[in-house]
Amino acid sequence: MRRCTLLLAFVLAMGFTQTFAQDQKEACPERVVPLEIPGNEGQQRETLLGQANECMRKGAPAEAIALITEVIKRNARDAEAYVNRGSLQTTLGEMELAINDFTAAIRLNPNLSTAWYNRATTLTHVGRYDSAIADFTEAMRLQPQFPAAYYNRGLVKTELGRFDEALADYTKAIEQDPELTYCYLSRGSLYLAMGEYQSAIDDFSKQLELRTDAITDGRRKEAHEAPAERAKQLKLRADAITYSRRGEAYEALGELQKALSDFQAAGQLDPKLESATEGLARLSNVEELQQHPDDSHR
Repeated sequence: MRRCTLLLAFVLAMGFTQTFAQDQKEACPERVVPLEIPGNEGQQRETLLGQANECMRKGAPAEAIALITEVIKRNARDAEAYVNRGSLQTTLGEMELAINDFTAAIRLNPNLSTAWYNRATTLTHVGRYDSAIADFTEAMRLQPQFPAAYYNRGLVKTELGRFDEALADYTKAIEQDPELTYCYLSRGSLYLAMGEYQSAIDDFSKQLELRTDAITDGRRKEAHEAPAERAKQLKLRADAITYSRRGEAYEALGELQKALSDFQAAGQLDPKLESATEGLARLSNVEELQQHPDDSHR
């Protein structure tokens, strides 16, 4: 069986707790932690979290972490604050610190599904797959309507070669959120690896259809905004991969003109995508006939 190469590259972003994600009109302070914060304990907490949120928007995660650490100093039993700090730690590559924060949140509030989900996502990044699956499963038990958790657990099971279980997770994620575009890409990639070419084509086509809708009418909303240029590049590469893999599926079914068209589209989006370059090389004779149709009758 051909190995599916799209494994953990599209693990979804970890979620912040609702308090931190709210759009609060606070400025990222020039001093990391203001000397005086007006209001009662709850209002001060909201102010610090709002400032941390603004620091993140400005690309200053270290300052945001310092602000949330101040929240924790004021209330060491604030489970949501640990989740938020852990999520920020991952942006700095501090995976073990993040895992520690998520674990602290779980100990304080075992019913906080975001803590389980975020720890699972971080465990996935460090290759602790069995533990990640257990955490994703607990997150889904606490929050049954959790398409991102099903999707990510499917990615981990794909990595472990548990393909039937992965397909079931991808399908469940799609049932819960039919517009989860990367899920179609991942499930289609798995179908391609398993030799189920028409199913792969259907998923790749659906992914491209949803991405087109998102671009043209702006209906699709991402869970967390990345810097605009970075987000654009990621989406272009995802589309290039989708075209290339659909091209491979068409090629396997003998539909060479469709395969060639998809490889060309992939190459235009990402000229460095090896699978597209290789596909075009394999179908070079088809491309020549397309450019010189009279030669086929000689």
